[in-house]
Amino acid sequence: MQIIKEITKFGALQVIPIFGTCTLLCGALIGFLITSGGLLLLATEGRNKTFIIPSLLLLGGIVYLYIKQQKTCSQKQCSTVVDKVIRMMLFMAISIVISIIFIIYVFIPWWIPNYQGGPLLP
Repeated sequence: MQIIKEITKFGALQVIPIFGTCTLLCGALIGFLITSGGLLLLATEGRNKTFIIPSLLLLGGIVYLYIKQQKTCSQKQCSTVVDKVIRMMLFMAISIVISIIFIIYVFIPWWIPNYQGGPLLP
């Protein structure tokens, strides 16, 4: 239960930076992805789902490390700066992997189904 509270607390703190980053950089990122062919690559991966199992295994491994580090830290009664940095880095890795999985396998196929390349707007 403690882990859920901590994830919720860190997640609530990340909403503001993520919202700000999205509003400032989404247009530039979409333009870059369209011109470089990356959006077509991501749309193809979203349809084929080639790397979904490895990405879910990566997510599971990071969550396992986060829980193991949390248990080890609570057993040793340690709360040093290094432990807090490791915990924060693991949580950031969890957030990044979840975001990438969501963007590639849920958002892009929903947003632009059957994308075959080219500009999005006529």
